[in-house]
Amino acid sequence: MEHSRFSGKFDKPDLEFQRKILERSGLGEEAYFPEAMHHLPPRLSMAAAIEEAEQVMFGALDILFLDTRNRPKEVGILIVNCSLLNPTPSLSAMIVNNYKLWGNIRGFNWGVWSAVPVLLP
Repeated sequence: MEHSRFSGKFDKPDLEFQRKILERSGLGEEAYFPEAMHHLPPRLSMAAAIEEAEQVMFGALDILFLDTRNRPKEVGILIVNCSLLNPTPSLSAMIVNNYKLWGNIRGFNWGVWSAVPVLLP
């Protein structure tokens, strides 16, 4: 709430609405907010969004490979779906490059527009 108030982008009714949502959501002090949102003013940039996406994707994949005892080189098809972030290089390309997946991997990056999945080349 402090960050919303300090941003100067919300009036009193907006802040009151946010407070009600926060109280009723059950979120506590341990709730996650992206690193970029911890700054005043928030770091709203493509670089910050990509950094957050990498942390989430690579963290999830590291756990997946560890739990399944599969190696990244065993992946033959990669499909990534994200409605809000479609950077260049694509999210699927970031994964391929980070894990040094085979050059012949079938990679697809899905973007959602108007709640309809659309294949992005």
